[in-house]
Amino acid sequence: MATVKEIEKKLGPLAQLHELSQSTEERLSAINALAEHVSHKPKRFENSAARSSTPWSRPIAVNEMVWAMDVAVSASSTRD
Repeated sequence: MATVKEIEKKLGPLAQLHELSQSTEERLSAINALAEHVSHKPKRFENSAARSSTPWSRPIAVNEMVWAMDVAVSASSTRD
């Protein structure tokens, strides 16, 4: 009986270590999944920034063209 208790006593920390390693493995898997998710975010932001800047650049270009045409019309009106 003493031998069995000694073996159980020695195996107790091993069982705890096994449970801890399983828990650690689950946490690492969750962290890896989160890291993968986070690594995709900058790409989404870059794509979204590219899409959002395009509609804003067009009105600015149109405004510049209208301004240039106004200047040209004003210049031609003053010549007449």
